[in-house]
Amino acid sequence: YIDLAPKVKMEGLERELLVAIPSRSGKRPSSRYKLLAYLDATEQADDGVWINEFKLRQRLTPARLITNSRQIRWYAWAYQQETGQQVRGVWVNERLHAAPKPPRILASGKLSHAKEQLCTADAYVAACEEHGEEPRPSTLEALRQRQWQQRVPVIFREDELEEAGRELVSAAKLIGQLDSGRLEPVRHVSPRNCGGCPYAEICEAPQACGPLIDMFFERRPAKRD
Repeated sequence: YIDLAPKVKMEGLERELLVAIPSRSGKRPSSRYKLLAYLDATEQADDGVWINEFKLRQRLTPARLITNSRQIRWYAWAYQQETGQQVRGVWVNERLHAAPKPPRILASGKLSHAKEQLCTADAYVAACEEHGEEPRPSTLEALRQRQWQQRVPVIFREDELEEAGRELVSAAKLIGQLDSGRLEPVRHVSPRNCGGCPYAEICEAPQACGPLIDMFFERRPAKRD
């Protein structure tokens, strides 16, 4: 990645923020609900503070989806609340989860010309010269077209982070109603959510498996009680 990635000027690496969410009226901080944000880095530009968010991906995310992300807005809101400095925007830095590898060599000792191999175009050309072969145009073009990383800027409107704060107030209201029992949780089965969920063992019948709950969890009275 050192040869492929542009240099990024960063300050304040890996900062943790714990910021109280506004109360229902929005006039004072909540004494109960807070947002925990993990900032990867910040940088000071001429137009204000920019936050840097780093992501490892199996495939790079379309820019239109990145610009609609709520997480980066909530993190920017938390930074403004904590520091009083205006956040101009967020740089979302995405990189593929797999770093570039050497060109593939087949069991026969010959060089592979597969388009899907995870090597750079320059490394492929160098390997072709070493093996005395001509680079295949289709393979060379495919390797040149592969994106290993992208750096997407998300610029905020003047009132956009105020909207993010109102979203967090709404989320706190919903959590409060779930916590008090006024609302019933809705279970959404998804490989993404269920894979690491600690409640998977009791999800099928949460009301009828008391021994199972005692087996996997430690019961504690709610703070409100």
